[in-house]
Amino acid sequence: MVEEIRLFSEAQGQNYEQLSVSASVQNDTKVKQETKPRPYVLFHSNDEKSSDINYLSFPLKDADKNDGTTGITNRRMMAYSTALSVTGRVAKRREKLQNMIVSAKGAGIERPGDIDWSTWNYQSYN
Repeated sequence: MVEEIRLFSEAQGQNYEQLSVSASVQNDTKVKQETKPRPYVLFHSNDEKSSDINYLSFPLKDADKNDGTTGITNRRMMAYSTALSVTGRVAKRREKLQNMIVSAKGAGIERPGDIDWSTWNYQSYN
């Protein structure tokens, strides 16, 4: 009788271990669903296509990012900063652009004249 209880307990313990291992293996093998990458956006400042949503208009009067209704997105800000040769990380670029706007005293940042704007574009991937 004691031997049967011991054998039963060992069998139950093995079953529990097998179930634990099986559950952990199943959790490891779950495949994560891949998300589609965001499509790129092609920003430009070609005056012939000024009605396009991705047109960068000048003078730039606000580089701040507020509640989404005013200011500019990170993608658009990166395009402006590339056009204006502003470098650095995202937050630094935004800060530099905003400082340039403030130093222009309300006139905004004018479009540089040394670039052929009919062919210039900025492709944003993220």
